[in-house]
Amino acid sequence: MSHAVDLELKQAFTELQAKQQMTKEVIQNCQRNIEVARRCKQIATLTHLEVKNLDENVKIYESLGRCFVMTPREEVIENLQTKIDEYTKEGKQETEKIQLAEGKLKEAENSLRELVQQKKTRS
Repeated sequence: MSHAVDLELKQAFTELQAKQQMTKEVIQNCQRNIEVARRCKQIATLTHLEVKNLDENVKIYESLGRCFVMTPREEVIENLQTKIDEYTKEGKQETEKIQLAEGKLKEAENSLRELVQQKKTRS
């Protein structure tokens, strides 16, 4: 019977290791996405500030694919603010994904601890 217990524990530890590896990859991916969103948000914020400080009469061009289109100042400011909000939202979503992955990993660790504790009490 102890041989079967050992196989069960071995399988549980293997599953935990796989979950740890997956969680590590998810966290790294999310951290990269958070960093990208942070940088893009910073660029959009700085551009937003510069455009706001420009004179009303200055012509502003916005990128549209491979060309640039003259765009009203207010529309450019509105588009930049929208980008800033989107990047902020992306960062929060990625942070939530990290917390969710860590929570699932802790849950798996706790269930493994309970299994080991049950096996100790039976022995």
